[in-house]
Amino acid sequence: MKNDYDFLVVYNTCGIRSDQIIQYLRSLQSIRASKTDFKFKVAMSSCLNQAACRRQINEVFGDDVAIVDIDHPYTVNITYNITCRAMVNTYGPFKGYLYLDSGVDFVGNEQALDKLFQSFMDNDYGILSAQVDKDHGMFNSKGGDFPITGEDYVMPLGGSVNGHVDLFSHAIYERYGKVWPDVFKAHCTESTFSFVAASVGKKQAVLKDVILTHRVAVDGASLSVPHSSASHGNTWNNLLFDRDANDFLKDPKAIEHGLGYEECQRVMLHNPEAYDADQSPTSIEELSNCVEKYFYSTEAEVDYGKICQNY
Repeated sequence: MKNDYDFLVVYNTCGIRSDQIIQYLRSLQSIRASKTDFKFKVAMSSCLNQAACRRQINEVFGDDVAIVDIDHPYTVNITYNITCRAMVNTYGPFKGYLYLDSGVDFVGNEQALDKLFQSFMDNDYGILSAQVDKDHGMFNSKGGDFPITGEDYVMPLGGSVNGHVDLFSHAIYERYGKVWPDVFKAHCTESTFSFVAASVGKKQAVLKDVILTHRVAVDGASLSVPHSSASHGNTWNNLLFDRDANDFLKDPKAIEHGLGYEECQRVMLHNPEAYDADQSPTSIEELSNCVEKYFYSTEAEVDYGKICQNY
């Protein structure tokens, strides 16, 4: 299926606590007002928002914003993946898939999307993250100081920023059948991004010279799940589907082939010998197999095909 759009922009909302319709309208209007020659489709990934909220969004934007209704308390990792799959089913593959936190807007930054898309295409990134003014998490980036100016900051392996604005390559979707690593309940997903990008032969980077407004925790943070594991007593071994992070922390193959995880807490430091001087994996197939096994759900755990068949 040929897709006339270059990019998918997914605005992620959750109505478990309440609907923040004023913020949703502000963000979506700012996205639609962005100035770029790239063609993009906007989708609202609507998890448990009230029917009245969804109806108001539809009345304002009509077909300009596709609304994917998700009426189950999945994590945002999963709801985002559902929306990406639903849109691919409808339009075909996109060049990239942009994740947007519901608290992010582009007011006063009408050129930001264009800069994000252009840099993504020019540099063939696996993941390109944008800076936000609050809760950016740049202190985990292994050397990138906020704000990033002058040139994009290519993320060293194991570095991370908080996941509020992230553009993912179709190469990730093509390899794993989904975009966002989805076995994590709340924290630590972003610590996997540099390895996910490396597993498809690409880099993660942070866009230069753009800082977007971010209203923190508009919809609450991961309200459907606990933020710390009751059985393990920490945030990093807090996985879905009865998984245990120790399975990959102790896997000789994962260690050998350079898997890393939550390096900001020194939970699993990657093996530098698994990468060349350019920080590209020496065995990309083995790394991608480890990423698939440990960072992404199986079909038995989340059947995206079945979930998305009605969209």
